[in-house]
Amino acid sequence: MGDQHHIQEAYLKAFEDKTGKLWVYPKNGGNPLYRPAKQCTTEHDFQSDALELLQNQMIETPGMRALRETHQLSDVQHKSISLWMALHILRNEKSFRELFQSQDWEQRFKQELETERVFSGYYRFVFICELDGDINYWLTSDNPVIEFRIENQFVRCCSILPTKMILFSPRDDVPTHELGIKNLFNAIVWANADRYVFSHKNDVSIERLQRDATVFEIAPVLDNIQFESV
Repeated sequence: MGDQHHIQEAYLKAFEDKTGKLWVYPKNGGNPLYRPAKQCTTEHDFQSDALELLQNQMIETPGMRALRETHQLSDVQHKSISLWMALHILRNEKSFRELFQSQDWEQRFKQELETERVFSGYYRFVFICELDGDINYWLTSDNPVIEFRIENQFVRCCSILPTKMILFSPRDDVPTHELGIKNLFNAIVWANADRYVFSHKNDVSIERLQRDATVFEIAPVLDNIQFESV
């Protein structure tokens, strides 16, 4: 046993720059840190080795494989990504601290994961949103899966790479917003983060993210997990 990752290391590695490190921005401002993914979102022995192995083999590995798919998702891949998202909704440090006590995480894990998996059936359609990754890019955080309501519907999304974001929706269209989907998503990434926002870039403006979230009243509506943009 030893240090374990609340957010899968293989996922965060996709946001490392060419030197193999991430820019780690404190949510509330301050100088960014420069660290490899293996040093981010770690905690010592927060779950058993058996549960760690189960999550890796049954959820994380097939989930990451499906997230890297570049063609239309199969039903199996859709389910794999849904489970991966459910795991990271539950296991991130913020949810782990606020929703679970250390003594009941392993007892409740399977039930809570199944609840999230069933709810994921609401999101029938999948879209990949791409950017150039240089001037325009997607951010991620220590709480990477976000759910928010826009145009009277909830969507669930997560950046995959600085150039790609995956969006699950109950309707067969990509929602629009006057802020633009990239700026809206990144502002909600900031709002949804526990302590840190991650990027491959060294010039992310936390003040801009905070300002966008404030101006467009991006605020939590359910247990600090789901957000509403009004």
